[in-house]
Amino acid sequence: MSRRAAQLAVVLAAVVGLATVSALVPAYLRGLGFPLDDAWSSAVHARTLVQSGHFESAPAELGTPGASLLWAAVLAVPHLLAGDARAFVLAVKLLGFALHIAAALVLLRALGVDADGRVRPWPLAGALLVAAHPDLISASLAGVETPLATLLAASLVLAAGRPSIAAWTLLSVLGPLTCPELPVVGLVAPAVLWWQAPRRLGLLAAVAVGGAAAAQLAGGLLGASPLGALASAASNAPVWVQAEWFGFSHVLGRFAVADAGLLLLAAAVVAVHAAVARDGEPASGQRAAAALLAGLAFCAVSFAAFPPFDPALFVFQRRALPGAALLIAAMPVLLARAIERLPARPARLATAALVVLLALSVIVTPRLRYRMLAGDARQVDDVGVAIGRQLADARPGDVVWAVGGGAVGYFGRARVLDLAAVSASRLSPQAMQALLDRHPPAYIEVAPGASSVDVPGRRLYTRPYQALAANPVVGAPAIPPRWMVACDDPSTAGRVILPRGPVTFRCADPSARGALATTPRH
Repeated sequence: MSRRAAQLAVVLAAVVGLATVSALVPAYLRGLGFPLDDAWSSAVHARTLVQSGHFESAPAELGTPGASLLWAAVLAVPHLLAGDARAFVLAVKLLGFALHIAAALVLLRALGVDADGRVRPWPLAGALLVAAHPDLISASLAGVETPLATLLAASLVLAAGRPSIAAWTLLSVLGPLTCPELPVVGLVAPAVLWWQAPRRLGLLAAVAVGGAAAAQLAGGLLGASPLGALASAASNAPVWVQAEWFGFSHVLGRFAVADAGLLLLAAAVVAVHAAVARDGEPASGQRAAAALLAGLAFCAVSFAAFPPFDPALFVFQRRALPGAALLIAAMPVLLARAIERLPARPARLATAALVVLLALSVIVTPRLRYRMLAGDARQVDDVGVAIGRQLADARPGDVVWAVGGGAVGYFGRARVLDLAAVSASRLSPQAMQALLDRHPPAYIEVAPGASSVDVPGRRLYTRPYQALAANPVVGAPAIPPRWMVACDDPSTAGRVILPRGPVTFRCADPSARGALATTPRH
């Protein structure tokens, strides 16, 4: 097939996926917000960047925002162009979807375009799977950095076959500023393609040093070093092994195509063979091997640095999706190489079975996946966005102790102190308490399992916020309500119970109460 026809097919596959989202959950594109509070956090950073020229700052003890700085900078453009929150949300979703299409097209070029401009069928199949993949489409519409990270991962695989100092310099800087795991793709992909080329060993060494330095720099800017997280994980081998096993068996097991463990294992075996025994291996097979091994390394680093504990939560799925996209694109090419070694008749049967399996994998899952996407967004709207809108009349100097706080910070005027970040920080108990004492709350968010308030002998004024409907996942429990406490009496003091233990608080000045409507609760 010609390159232009193949590109058109990839774009059409992605557009069909978007049309499926619109048909199955029309409210998601037309009215709902983002399915993750992290997306609203990036929106806050983008707005602050536009208004003040710097990113939203956190207390110095917690470091700078733990978000994707490049993604927040990209979001500054739709923030400038959009007239209100609804237009901004739609623009961000469409921007993410455009980046998703770009990633699929880059993977097509990286794996399947020959010197004469023709596209081989199996690399095209891989690019089509990526373009139509329900998990990748969902992530592209979620307002988070996943589609940008996927595009950069694909670009690293493409650049590995065309080594350029300028390209590697640019990608080495942009990659970790988007996703701290991306440098591993920039190391593994060229290592697979270059290791037998002595002239490129020096460039590979430079890439390794530059990638590690860029990762550390990005870690300092993002407040979390991937190398430090990996060192911490390696120091506790049982936990590390459990995280890897859980990630590969449960998180990847939820993604279509990658969920076929035996097929993924077979593709990995072919990839290792292609990387080691280069004689007679076509260029497409070598590049597919580089993509798959880089994707596996990306997922391994992600699972080690950020151990998942619930595969159903999108917050853990999205971290692995850039690596999963490389796996999904490369698997058809590598499995086809294995099939070619079979006798003619079994090869034809295996080819037909593989085509049917790959097609069904992205046809049968969209209904549930897109309903989950809309359900997650509805929950964030019902709770986080609702709390933020309620605090829209708060004074700019007011402080709210929130759990997460992206939507609360975007729609409300109060300054957010993220209790989840405080609890997850490496601060000592004394330093953590001192930090909280410097930011007395006007409001405190109570989230079951994450925070609770204890004020012996005093009546607190609170307002409940609860998702109107549970996420449509089989067996998923109802989402417990959250409460926003109006902390309006400076003589009121008590404890906030966090996962790391209790901390004490004293309410801020009464003027910090703002316009929060309250209902009494003991």
